Amino acid sequence: ETSTTMVRTKEDRSDWVAVQPEHSAAGDAAPPTIKTAKSAYAHFQKENASSIHRELSSTGRQTDVGSLGREVSSRWQALPPDERRRYEEMAEKDKFRFLSESHK
Repeated sequence: ETSTTMVRTKEDRSDWVAVQPEHSAAGDAAPPTIKTAKSAYAHFQKENASSIHRELSSTGRQTDVGSLGREVSSRWQALPPDERRRYEEMAEKDKFRFLSESHK
């Protein structure tokens, strides 16, 4: 019986060219950060959360994050389609902005 042994040889890398990284950790500026697109609900929440918070506190109701979130959510769900459309259009514009910024 004969036994075959594989001998590994090192790959010749003498003709390889060193390439600078696009963004190195030291010295170079970081790549630009692009804010992700907001949903229609996120636009509604940003625009209305502070007024809902004031309303809850003036009526003596809890104003913790959970209570505020539930109230914003219930008002979003009760929002008529014609009013909701405005926030959906804002979300579409924001989505277009994000896509155009991220694909330069």
